[in-house]
Amino acid sequence: MTSSKFTELYVVPFPTLLGDDADGSLARPYSSLKRALDHVEHKYYRSMTSLPRRTAIYLYPTYHFVNTLHLNRAHSRIRITTMNTDMTAFYEELIVRDHTYRRLSRASISGGMPITHWIEIDDDVYKAVVPSTVYVNQLFADDRRIIRTRIPMNQSAYLQYEAPLNDPNQARYGFQYVQGQFDSIPLNDVMVVVYHSWTTSHHYIDQIITSNRTILFTNPSDLPIGTFTMQGKRRFHIENSCLALVSNSFCFVNETKTIYLKIS
Repeated sequence: MTSSKFTELYVVPFPTLLGDDADGSLARPYSSLKRALDHVEHKYYRSMTSLPRRTAIYLYPTYHFVNTLHLNRAHSRIRITTMNTDMTAFYEELIVRDHTYRRLSRASISGGMPITHWIEIDDDVYKAVVPSTVYVNQLFADDRRIIRTRIPMNQSAYLQYEAPLNDPNQARYGFQYVQGQFDSIPLNDVMVVVYHSWTTSHHYIDQIITSNRTILFTNPSDLPIGTFTMQGKRRFHIENSCLALVSNSFCFVNETKTIYLKIS
């Protein structure tokens, strides 16, 4: 359906009865999300205005795809959502009897690349190797986000550093830690998340000076660490240590390009 200001497009996960004659309408839906996006882009570049038309793209509740979506300015006013019950029922009557499609409880759209060839290395622990150009800091599985490993493992708990650094040239690059906080932790890939007032900063480790318990980061925070002591309370936590692998979490070792995943 198309009005002067709003367009509705429909996408189903099976070849439509009309084949190449599909136009994205309710009666002639597209069979791929890419075709719907191409429709939007084509209309945008043929339009006399610079503002894209508002477009809603309705997906059948079992629509699955693995190819990367490429979005640009032409797609800046689209909304991708699942069909309602009435729309779904309309298409169910058109599905060929010997084709079945698993119904999903909600739409799940994520970017990135699919990870395959998982190998079980322990009870509920799996590993997979990714290409050399990839650095993994987010992982999705079974329509949900998997958290990175965290120290402390309790998501509500934090560590506290001893004191900010007095040297103004180093104050944005680290802090003085409490004895034992970084003992026995491989430091190459871990990230330190420092709490300030209403913000956090994320840092990789450059070096640790054990003689005075100083940790220095590769990148600075916006303000000297410890500026907002009352709000930040000297809190931090550590992410991406494989020593902290618990159920439904993952870590990534960049040297070997290996993801380690533990499921429940």
